Amino acid sequence: PNQTWKVIEVEGPVPSLYCLAVVRPGYELDIMQESLLRAPASRNDLGIFACDDFDLFSASKLHVGTHHRAGDVWTWPFKQAYVGTSKDGTAGNAQLFIHLWDAVRSVGKYKWYEWTCKADPDAVIIPTRLRSHLSSHTAHTPMYFTNCNAYPSNPAFLMMYGPLEVFSTEAIVKYFATKSVCTHMNFWSWGEDVYMQECMRRLGVPGVYDANLVGNDGCGYKNCHEDWKASFHRFKSKYAWMECWDQAHR
Repeated sequence: PNQTWKVIEVEGPVPSLYCLAVVRPGYELDIMQESLLRAPASRNDLGIFACDDFDLFSASKLHVGTHHRAGDVWTWPFKQAYVGTSKDGTAGNAQLFIHLWDAVRSVGKYKWYEWTCKADPDAVIIPTRLRSHLSSHTAHTPMYFTNCNAYPSNPAFLMMYGPLEVFSTEAIVKYFATKSVCTHMNFWSWGEDVYMQECMRRLGVPGVYDANLVGNDGCGYKNCHEDWKASFHRFKSKYAWMECWDQAHR
């Protein structure tokens, strides 16, 4: 309580961020717990805990740790669904994340902030950089970001790649108000990122492309030393995640 925490100034507008993640026991929970454990020693929040506000969601209620502002951090349990294999060979988890967004609506914090950011637990998210990417786009209109153009000739691209999904609050409000347009799509063979992007398109929400939102082996490459990237993915242990975080802050 008596420690001084760093406040990192960002030039220009500083949009507010509400960040969330779905966490499973194992390395994902390990990463979240280690992020909270390391924060007091560094006097600096790590990952999504450096957003203006955050929530974690899981199949059952889990204690994650203690945050200097929020106190005890628990996950929000939410309705589960079968996860198969998507048409792209990734997790076919659209139905699961439809339930997640229902839980986000119930918690309600998204309404208090300018941007809602869904992150994967194994993604190293750097909110100070993310704010700088978003500041010039904070127009208080429905908007989301695409972040991958691995195959420019493929009509499925530009795409919103799942490690970091960024929506304006107005886009999320529009989703909740007209969700039935999206849940009537034939989404069963889709990953959750494909579902949300197709949903945004159906709802007429414009996408903005930013190639530097995510450094990822699945869409290009990752190099944690690049100080212009807002996040890096994927890291399957708390040690690998922390190593990237440290590299990004040297």
